[in-house]
Formats: sequence, C-alpha cells, structure tokens
Amino acid sequence: MQRPGSRDESPDIGSEWPLADSTQIRLLYVGTDEDELGAVASYAAREYDELTLVTNTDPTAAVETVQDWPFDCVVVESDQPEDDWLTLLRESATPTILYTSAHSADIDDEILESVETVVGKESEGRRSLFAKVLGIVGGSQPKQATGRAGSICSLEADRQHQTGCFLVNRDGRVHWSNVSLRALFGTQTPGRDSPKPTHFYRRLAAIFEGGPETALDLTTLLASNRVRHGKVIRAPVGDRVEYFVHSSYPVLDDGDVRFEILEPVSSQIESYDSVQLFEELAANAVDGLFALDADGYIEYCNHSYAEMAGYDRAELLGDHVSKTMAEGELERAQQVLTDILSSDRESGTIDMTIATGDGDHVEVSYHFKPRQTVDGEYGGLIGVVRDITERKAREQELEQYRTLVESAGDPMYVFDESGHIKVCNEAMVEFTGLSRTTLRGLHLVELLPRESIKQGNEALERILTDRTNRWESFEVWLTDSDGYERLFEVTVGPIQEHGDVSEWVATLRDVTDRHRKQQQIQRIKQVFARSLRHNIRNKTAVINGFAAAIEDSVSGENKESVERIRAASEALATTSEKVSNLEWIVGGDFEQVDHELATLVSDSIRAARDTEPAATIETDLPECVRVTGIRDLDFAFRNLIENALEHGHDGTPPTVTVEVTEADDEWVTVSVTDDGPGIPDHEVRVIERGEETALEHASGLGLWLVDQVIEQSGGDLQFEVEDGTRASVKLRRAHSE
Repeated sequence: MQRPGSRDESPDIGSEWPLADSTQIRLLYVGTDEDELGAVASYAAREYDELTLVTNTDPTAAVETVQDWPFDCVVVESDQPEDDWLTLLRESATPTILYTSAHSADIDDEILESVETVVGKESEGRRSLFAKVLGIVGGSQPKQATGRAGSICSLEADRQHQTGCFLVNRDGRVHWSNVSLRALFGTQTPGRDSPKPTHFYRRLAAIFEGGPETALDLTTLLASNRVRHGKVIRAPVGDRVEYFVHSSYPVLDDGDVRFEILEPVSSQIESYDSVQLFEELAANAVDGLFALDADGYIEYCNHSYAEMAGYDRAELLGDHVSKTMAEGELERAQQVLTDILSSDRESGTIDMTIATGDGDHVEVSYHFKPRQTVDGEYGGLIGVVRDITERKAREQELEQYRTLVESAGDPMYVFDESGHIKVCNEAMVEFTGLSRTTLRGLHLVELLPRESIKQGNEALERILTDRTNRWESFEVWLTDSDGYERLFEVTVGPIQEHGDVSEWVATLRDVTDRHRKQQQIQRIKQVFARSLRHNIRNKTAVINGFAAAIEDSVSGENKESVERIRAASEALATTSEKVSNLEWIVGGDFEQVDHELATLVSDSIRAARDTEPAATIETDLPECVRVTGIRDLDFAFRNLIENALEHGHDGTPPTVTVEVTEADDEWVTVSVTDDGPGIPDHEVRVIERGEETALEHASGLGLWLVDQVIEQSGGDLQFEVEDGTRASVKLRRAHSE
C-alpha cells in the first residue's frame, strides 16, 4: 500500500495516516498496472488538493485495508475482474467504482450489482473518474460541495480542454478552474495557483479589450442567476487577437456561486468572416457568378449575372439555366459539358449568346467547373460569366482590318521598338521575295538600306516629340525582289496599348511613276517658261519697234490702231512678268522671318508710287510693330498698292489710304483702301477659288499671286468692294523669345 508521491515506500499498517482529517476525501485506488497507478497518483496530486489517495496492487490485501481504514471511496481498476477482485467488491462496505476498459455488456452482472458505478477508461478518462468520486462522496459532504461537483461534472463533460471553466463567487473569487488564465491568455493562473483566492473578474477585465466598460459588463453577469450565453469578447494574445464566448451558469440553487465558461471561438469567427467576405465579394463582383444543380437549375447567382441576363435575381433562382440562353445554345453547352465530363479536364470555357429578359442579345463567355456530390457523382456546375460583347466587336473590327491589310496592294508590316518585324502582309512578301516566316523576326537593318533606317528613326522621333502628330512620311529608294530600284513613300505610325507605344506600323507606297511624271512635267514647265519668256520679250520688242516706226506716218483711225497694238504688246509683256513671278512664288523659299511692319509698308509705297506720281497716299503706321512672313512679303504690299493706284480712280488722281489696326496680342491687320470703282467680281472669284478658269485666263493673276504670298506667310487676305476697294491683310505678330 502506498501514498501518493511515495510509491517506492510501503507504510506500516496502523501508523498515523492523515486520513483522520475530515476535510480531506479519502480514496483507495486498487490496480495491478503500476505505471497506471503512478500516473493516476500524479494526476490526483496535481489537480485535486482535497484528495488523499492511497494505492494498492494486491486485491487480497486491499480487502483488509478497506475493512481496517475509513476510506470514503474505493476505485478498482481492472479490465478482467476475477475472484480476488470480486471478493474485494463484495467485502467492501465503502462506495466502489469500477474503472475499466471493458464494455458494460461484457461485465458480469454480479460485479455490476456490487459497484456504485462504472467509468470507462477509454471514453471518459481520469477527469470523469474523479468527478464521479467527488459526486459519490458528496453524500457526506456539505451541500455546496455536492452542487459544485455536480455542476462541474455536468457542464464540463462536453467541453474541449482549451475551454476555460471556473467556479466564481459573487465577489469574483475563483475557487476552482480546469485551466489557468496563463493557458488561455499567457497570464497568472487564478484561484488554485495563487496563495489566496483571486478576484477573477478584475483580472479578466484587465485582459480583455474594452477597459472599464468590459469589466462592468462581466461583473454584471453575476448580478443575476440567469444563464447568459453567447457574449463574444476579444482578448489580445501575444501578437494576435483571440475571440471567446463567455457564458455564466448558476450552481444548483446556490446563487453565490456560478460556473463560468470561456470558450475559444476564433476559428468560428474567422470562418464566419470568410463567409461574409465571400458573400460580399460575390455580390459585388463585376462578372456574373452562378451555381447549377445536376439538372441545370440555378441554385445561386449574383446580381451581376442577373443584370447581365436582364432579370431580377429572384426571377432566376430556381429556374432552369436555359431561361437565359438564346435558341440552340443549350444543346451546344450540353455537348461541351459532355466532352469535359468524359475527359480529364477539370473545367471548360464556351462563348455563347444570352437572350435577355427584355429581348436583347448579349455575347458572353462561360467559364465553368463541374461539382461533385459526396458520392463522387456529378452534382452540377459552378462558374463565371463575363460580358464579351465589346471584345467580340473588337475582334470583328480587327478581322476587318486584317482583311483590309491583306488585300492592300501596298507592302505593310508591323515592327517592335527594337526594330524586329512582327507581322507583314502578302504584298510585303511579294516585294521582298522572302517568305512570311523569314520576314517575321527579321531586323529592319537586314532588309532596308541604312539611309531609310536613319530617316525612319527621325520620323519616329518626331512622332514621339509631337503627340498630336500620328503619322510621318518620307521617301526612299528601295530595291524590289526583281532587282529594280524604285522610289517608295514610307509612312509610319504608332500602335498604342494603354497609352504607351508598343509597336509601329509602316506602309510602303511605290511612287516611282509619279516621281518620273513630276520630273517630266517640271522639265516641260522649265523649258516652256524659258521659251515663253524669251519669245514674248523678243516678240513684244519687235511689235513695239514696228509700232514706233509707223506711228509717225499714220493718222486718224490708223494712229488709234497703232496705240492699241502698243497697249496689247505692253499687256503681253506684263503677263510674261507675272508668269515669271508665279514660277518664283511656287518654287520660292518659304522660311518665316520677322519684319518691321512700318518699314515694310513704307518701302512698298515708295516702290509703287512711280505708277501714279500725282496720287495721294495717306498712312497710319504705328511704330515698333513686328510681324512674321516669308522673306518676300513686301511683294504683296507693293502689288496691292500698285493695283489701288492704277485701278482705283476714274481719270482723276487717286487717293489711297494705308493703315494698320492692332486687333489683339496675336494679330495685326494692314488695310489698303482706294476711292475707285472697285475691283471686278471676276478677279475676286479667282482669289476665292484659288485657281484660274479657261475663260478668265490671266485676269486677276496679280492678285492671286498676292494671295499666295500672304497664305505662305501664315496670314489671310480679304476684299471689300463698296465705293472703292478695301484689301485687308491679316498677319501674325512676331513675339521675341
């Protein structure tokens, strides 16, 4: 026979055991497994201060011990009780518990009749064993202790070990706990581990978040004998936050003692939060989400799916998915599903058409995955639906562009930023004589001359510098697949993706024939112009010579005819000069320079005055006004003033007014006004149309040349004819940098 903690020593029978202490519960534990005896003794010493445990391995000796010593309870630990054990059970007048691994149906009826209760080792364990001991002994203990044991036994049996259970007085003192606060929160154990009872709620409120309000709320739990469930409270545990449900139960009829439970529910809270998060994500997803049962009926769909289909969500739930499909699409979808189920693929995708509730059609893409039942059978589908109407439209547009590119007669290709060809059309294949496979990935330096690469890089740089410029063109001589040199106009432009240039597209247009024709026309024009000017000068000189020779020898009508001959000759010479000016204007230098406006106009007036020395010219010219224009801008003002002096009167000396109006900070207007009969309408029409007709010939050619000079200078020329002619020239101010 041994006492707890001293299994290696056997005390003398009859010595003074501390069993006479009436405050202790005296327990005899009899069993043949010494390891189990030692484990039970250690457990009792650790968990139950109110127990005095004596162990014995000899059932025969245990009979005498029970008869000689006043034990409160006897525990017999045996899986196969035999005669010796049966004698012990029969002879013991002390309440006896059989602690066994055997099933109750396999235990002899005589043994069952001899014990108070049976505790299963496998199913109930040591905690239940000692709870039964306390419950049996409670018949001779105070009522409060009996209630305490009964409450613990009934409320704690189905709790996990990490659940904190405490017996707490009304004043917050802890008298018992199954686990320590340290085990739950990493703090000091209340009650049993402290030398004195601890104010449980004061310590608990300090652990949980919420401060004084939480302490008050927890203390309020003691003010009523009602059972409180489901109060979720938070507590920081290390670097994380844990959640607990705090419940309070009265212990039998004693309102001063309550059984408190702190049950960890962090995993449930996190699971609930995850479900809530999923539902929120699903409800607000842009794409449609759905779930179908095995027969194709809609078990779930989010608002995006319903909106895409043109229904309220409630209208779709429980209906067959065919309600949202266009004619013929269900059969196609079923065939795709059959192919998926008969293969090793886990999911599938199909593009199809939805027939919406309001009669429209929407192009969508279904991505779905089969569901399985617990038996491994087909249980329906879950999936995502995305509106691809815009994508389909872009694909159709892209296909149209692809058709246009392939059918284009000009070579076209796409190259990346490194200069490698990514895509090309059939015309490019024919031009180079290389296959499409060879061209794809080929660098431009391997295909085009160095000069064209340089020009191309300059064009790309201009596009990147000026974002408003989408296309740049340049001309370059290239050799085709037959070895002929031909002139091509190369046009390049950017392909943008998300606002950034990712690739470039280039088009080659053969302009060799156009170039040759232009050269021929230019040569013809040069020859014709030189020949025309030379012949006109010579012929008009001859005509004037003959007119002068016969002028003194004729009179009357003949003399008037000679004057007409001389005037026609001079007009022809003037036309020749204007044609020369036309050649100069068309082939001139259009570089923009700054002009001092007052000086420019004054010089033009002096040059034009010789045509009418008797004319009156009035001016209003501000100082320090500068404008921009081509270098020969004075040609326009000289001709406008000459025209006003020559045609702006009816035989009397004309009056011409030249004035400058500063409209705003950007523009300046120069007006030339005469008091004559007005410029003829047909000459104004020449300027408005920008070309001559066969009927009008050279009439108005001078004004047309003036208009060209003003246009090349970035200005504008307007005429007003009413009691004379007013020519207004609008020019841009020159701003100093």
